[in-house]
Amino acid sequence: MSQRGAGGASSSQVNDLPSVGQKLASSNREDVVSAVCRHMLTATGKRAVVRRDDISQYIGRCFKTNDILEEASARLEEVFGLKIVELFTESKNGKASVNTSSSQAGPSRSKPASTMKVYILTNMLTTQDESNDDEECYFLGVLTVVVALLFVSPNTRLGQEKLVKSLYSLGVHQEKAYQGSNGKLTILQDLVKMWYLRKEQVEDETVYTLGPRIFKELSSDCMIGALEKLLEVKLEADYRELLLKQWDAISNSI
Repeated sequence: MSQRGAGGASSSQVNDLPSVGQKLASSNREDVVSAVCRHMLTATGKRAVVRRDDISQYIGRCFKTNDILEEASARLEEVFGLKIVELFTESKNGKASVNTSSSQAGPSRSKPASTMKVYILTNMLTTQDESNDDEECYFLGVLTVVVALLFVSPNTRLGQEKLVKSLYSLGVHQEKAYQGSNGKLTILQDLVKMWYLRKEQVEDETVYTLGPRIFKELSSDCMIGALEKLLEVKLEADYRELLLKQWDAISNSI
């Protein structure tokens, strides 16, 4: 997994930047870059996505948003090994759409939407350089299982009832971090907010499929390795190659 330093499931929106409409008081470029770096780091700790509109509105007209993002990304990569990556840009006539009212809504295919750009931080260090705590490792494990279940399902889609049943059989519902106030499982809702999953309504059924973020943070080799662990089998070379091509095809289509 390419992202590090994030805790368990949490809100997908952070507010350490000034409120919407409030511009940066300082015209110092260094202050602007530093503020964007802090905002991205805070978002990463919550597995949040950061909307370009929020950053642009905060920066104002003193500087170009692209220039500030490039400088912030270079600094974060040099100091922390983290890089700012554009998650997904969707046009009005695209195949899929996003809810432009809030990044908390996550990606959806149900309605056309105007162009949106959101960003995450990805880890440029090797896996050996990462140091994840128990909570982080557990979250990554649950995430990988969910993705694996979807990946081997027809059209990489799975109904909510079947997916929840699978997670219950694995004991995920016993983890308090993934329970709402009513005790119901919230991990799927959280993964949608974080853009790891997409949620669609097909007639009377809620259906989940893979979201754009997962392809930025999980390689095809990691996915196949997770599948082999989940199924407790060693995939034959031909089938493994087929799955690798399928993963790459889905990634390129999003």
